[in-house]
Amino acid sequence: LQKGAIRYPQAHKEPVKAYDSDKASAFIKGLENEPALNKALLMTSLLLGLRRGEVVALKWDDVVFKKKCVSVNKSAYKEKGKPQALKPPKSQNSIRIVYFSDMYEAVLHEWRTEQEGQKNVSGTKRKEQGFIFTKENGDMISLYAPTEMCSKYEERCGLRHLKLHGLRHTCGSLLANNGAD
Repeated sequence: LQKGAIRYPQAHKEPVKAYDSDKASAFIKGLENEPALNKALLMTSLLLGLRRGEVVALKWDDVVFKKKCVSVNKSAYKEKGKPQALKPPKSQNSIRIVYFSDMYEAVLHEWRTEQEGQKNVSGTKRKEQGFIFTKENGDMISLYAPTEMCSKYEERCGLRHLKLHGLRHTCGSLLANNGAD
């Protein structure tokens, strides 16, 4: 070190935790008894590996059931003192098509049917914007709702606490363990 030079501490980053295949299976199994919204949202994070803002920003127009895929092309964000809004995803490479399984398709259909029922009940007070994950009035859910939903679900199921973003890493780990690039 030079005389008078400042030595900055090294930033220590905790590795992101993920579930192994057994815990991921237990996570999915426990979702069978959850409300359709919780099931669809948490499976979107785990099975598709989307970021929280990408999940919240999803619209039904982004889903192509015939091809079993979702277009990820926007993300929700929140600046202090301003309403929640949409922006492009984290990077240009974050704009992508993600394919899904028959199991996930069934969960999406279950949630869509329930959501349609909510539309009929709420009537004219509903703001229809096409979001997949909505409040009862049709607005996109809060950016913080998925994190809270995940934490409460893990607690109910006796699963170790894993941040919602850990579901994205679980998806990546499981894909890599099964030979995906």
